[in-house]
Amino acid sequence: MTIFVLTRQKEVLEYISQFLMQSGHNVSIFTDLEEFFFKMENSSPNIDLLMCDYRALGFLENSPYAAMKARNKVIPFLFYNDPFPSIDERSIYWYSKMKLECGDNITNATYTRIMPLLKEIQDILKREDIYSLIDLLAPPKDFSQNIIDFDCEDFKRRHNIQESKYDLFLYFYTHNNIILSIEDICTDLWNDTSKSKMSTLYSYISSLREIFKKEDKYNLQIIRESKGKYRFICNKNVTSKIFVC
Repeated sequence: MTIFVLTRQKEVLEYISQFLMQSGHNVSIFTDLEEFFFKMENSSPNIDLLMCDYRALGFLENSPYAAMKARNKVIPFLFYNDPFPSIDERSIYWYSKMKLECGDNITNATYTRIMPLLKEIQDILKREDIYSLIDLLAPPKDFSQNIIDFDCEDFKRRHNIQESKYDLFLYFYTHNNIILSIEDICTDLWNDTSKSKMSTLYSYISSLREIFKKEDKYNLQIIRESKGKYRFICNKNVTSKIFVC
């Protein structure tokens, strides 16, 4: 099968692609978004699967399928480093997302044919020598065990958080207890460090803090460590909440 990959970790994905090519798949790796979409639109033969780094698309607020439908070319798509599914349920999660997003744009025969590939990718990503290398999947070194049972989707649902703000929350969550600069956050989320985007970031942080105040199950904080630098923490056992402006 033919697989196109968009990533910010070229060397890691080149290593992963070796295992896929050993199984007879053709893999093309891209690091530039425009080139990725250009090659996708003009590819021959047809592409069977698009694999993307969640960060390489800038945490798109709209589904990538919307962009493909606008181009009249819908291809099965997955974020290989989507942090939501558990390590042994990624293939089912990807498959369900594809069916939900693609609908009748993809035939049942294609769905049936692609499932073994999804399982193969899942098994490759869970290898000990690979999993720890992938951004957003590998937990930070100082990851707090107190938040293992934290359910991001449930938190989003309970507080009715809009997608763009939820992307920021997810970014903080996956970088728990790590000091982050506003420049790095804006670059990773939107690939944009303009004053207007930084202003949006500050607004989102303020909004998330208000949401955190309503949370009764966990202590959530976005702490201002110094000018332009923030640290997110989440735990269950702290009784007081301190919000630093």
